[in-house]
Amino acid sequence: MVAELVARGSRFEVGARNPEKVREVLGPDIATVPLDFDDPASLKRAMQSAKKVYLLTPGAPPDDPQAKAAIDAAREAGVEYIVRQSALRADASPGYAIGRIHREVELYLLASGMTATILRPNHFMENLLGMAGTVKAEGKLYSSSGEARMSMIAAKDIGAVAAHVLTNEGFENQSYDLTGPEAVTYAEIAEAISKATARKVQYLSITDEQAREAMGKQMPEWVVEALVDLAAYDRSGGMSKVNRNVEIITGKVPQDVRAWALEHAAAFV
Repeated sequence: MVAELVARGSRFEVGARNPEKVREVLGPDIATVPLDFDDPASLKRAMQSAKKVYLLTPGAPPDDPQAKAAIDAAREAGVEYIVRQSALRADASPGYAIGRIHREVELYLLASGMTATILRPNHFMENLLGMAGTVKAEGKLYSSSGEARMSMIAAKDIGAVAAHVLTNEGFENQSYDLTGPEAVTYAEIAEAISKATARKVQYLSITDEQAREAMGKQMPEWVVEALVDLAAYDRSGGMSKVNRNVEIITGKVPQDVRAWALEHAAAFV
């Protein structure tokens, strides 16, 4: 999104816990402001000069206090407009655990009375980078999503939509589901990575219990259970929906998983 805003000549600041790290990653000319979601004073200072806010908070357990604190700070500072990044099918009932967490924030934002737009992207293709270590070490891709089809989306396409919504009128008080151009299985993802890297990558479907055991070694319990629940929702077909909202809003067809794999091939070898 930052590159999109720069290209549009927009004036903006990136709020982050570590502004210096942001400038290292995004470039020294990117304006930053210290922002710690756990520090009310930091939130208040960051919001003071903002007219519009793109609200993207870290993954959080139920009753997400960070997002709600940011919404409160924005309202008190007189922010005119919030674009909130949520998750696909967050409004589904009963839905899935991560979606319900996002929905709680959506409802809190809507109840605030502020002008808002909600973006609900599907699984990020960039989440596959978290599996790159196993692909490099074993040539294997593991998931308990089985043969589920998921309309994964590239982060840059989410960013393009966000930048467009922030810098144009007509999207206020609307919600938009965002998907990639097709719904793919992990077997097809493994094939795309294989072609991109010229190295055989095999997909192995595992059980929820095997996934729980593997993730439990490196993640908090609530995260593990939320991801296991998400895989079950994948298997139910809940994340297979495809729409053209990215193209309709930005005028560009979103990236497919094969093009994404070629762009990120170096991460998997």
